[in-house]
Amino acid sequence: MTIACPCCRASNETPMCRRCKADLTLLVAVETRREYLIEETRFALSGGGKALPMIAEAESLRSGSDTAQLRALAALLAGDYAGALASNRYIRSTV
Repeated sequence: MTIACPCCRASNETPMCRRCKADLTLLVAVETRREYLIEETRFALSGGGKALPMIAEAESLRSGSDTAQLRALAALLAGDYAGALASNRYIRSTV
């Protein structure tokens, strides 16, 4: 996982910025949790589990087109076509 330093914008793969030595531990923890939630959401969707709470938590950490795609898929599987359409509109507006 690559994290951009908020101070100097350098790409980093460690919890300390290679350029300015800023502590990126919290950013790494947030991204790690978000990736975990996305994987759990995919697993829940494949097995018919409760995916929406996990998607909501992942979006609270950082929203993006990947979470919007998962939200659209969960909405489709639940029969919420209006919710799926709203997620699709969000995805198209970010591209």
